[in-house]
Amino acid sequence: MASVTGTLDNATSVERTGAATADFEVETTADLDLFLERTAAAEATCFQCEGWLRPLVAILAPAASARHLFVMVSKGGSDRVVAGLPLVVTREHGLTVATIASFGVSDYAAPLVGAGAPTTAAEAARMWQCIASRLSGIDLVRFTTMPEQVGARVNPLVLLPGTLPSRHAAHAVTLDGTVEDYLRARGKKYRKEAERCYRLLEKAGRWVFHRAETDDEIVAAYTALTLQQRARRERAGDAYFLDRPEYVSFYERLMDEGSRLGFAHLFKLTVEGETIATLFGVTHGSAFTLLRISTAGDAWRQLSPGRLIVLEAMRYFLARGVRTFDMGIGAYAFKDGLGAEAAPLVDLTIPLTFKARPAALLARAKEKARSYPRLFDFAKRLAGR
Repeated sequence: MASVTGTLDNATSVERTGAATADFEVETTADLDLFLERTAAAEATCFQCEGWLRPLVAILAPAASARHLFVMVSKGGSDRVVAGLPLVVTREHGLTVATIASFGVSDYAAPLVGAGAPTTAAEAARMWQCIASRLSGIDLVRFTTMPEQVGARVNPLVLLPGTLPSRHAAHAVTLDGTVEDYLRARGKKYRKEAERCYRLLEKAGRWVFHRAETDDEIVAAYTALTLQQRARRERAGDAYFLDRPEYVSFYERLMDEGSRLGFAHLFKLTVEGETIATLFGVTHGSAFTLLRISTAGDAWRQLSPGRLIVLEAMRYFLARGVRTFDMGIGAYAFKDGLGAEAAPLVDLTIPLTFKARPAALLARAKEKARSYPRLFDFAKRLAGR
């Protein structure tokens, strides 16, 4: 196999490999700018687009002692990229592991998919063989919560053998008309409940739904979001990690740069100046993805402020041509109430070295065990002893 090799210590270098009889040529680099330039025409989820990747790579990767490795796949001797993988490489339990960059903040892991990407299992397998040949020094590859589609294109990684249903699903709502049309379509009970909440909101005083835009507004809204989320987690007895310095820096940069670019959006709902709900998310293409939401707690529960701020956000985005509202992963009652439809996600773990095979088999066994909840709970209890 012919190859041209550079060193990844130099962020501007590129490693390229291909074969005269191969369908695909693979390049790897540590240069994010080059990767984004080469994949500019490819479809991506909001978690693999430029607005998300830049702060992720700049802040969360170093904090996790991870190195980034960007993979670009072209086809048929063309320079046109048909697939791109924004990977990060870490050490876990003695193994070198490559994953699509997430660090616990990205809901979906997916390649960037260009025109001409594989649409059959056989072609996807040939592409993966070429990619795997460039992942020297990596023991295990793990892709989790992958959507079956990336934009309008098939995700070629879900065509590979060994995929399993993820324990998570995506949830989204698409509106065909106005918010009022949507409420009527949700049924009389839901519509009446929403109307009741708005009446209580009116009685509570002057209320305002507002997108934070200035530095002071963003700081105030983000502070309220953090305090409300932390309080809710503590009441539930859950650990809260988003106030760690690296995550605070990540979200601050995302909001600061993303707000100016129209990518990131932070909203708050106030009554007489008191913040009763906040909502944060990003837009990509024709969709808004909800990432974080919080409410002021028991004092305002009867108003269902979480429901109200989502409905107001829908009005805001509908006026700007955005009709799909991605509620992200996780099964929550408020998503069901909003009529969010679940879409399956896929997991895939691939060992690249012999010593990684036990870890891959264990990951596969765990995923299969989730299909049998009682057996899975029993196994977890045994593991905890």
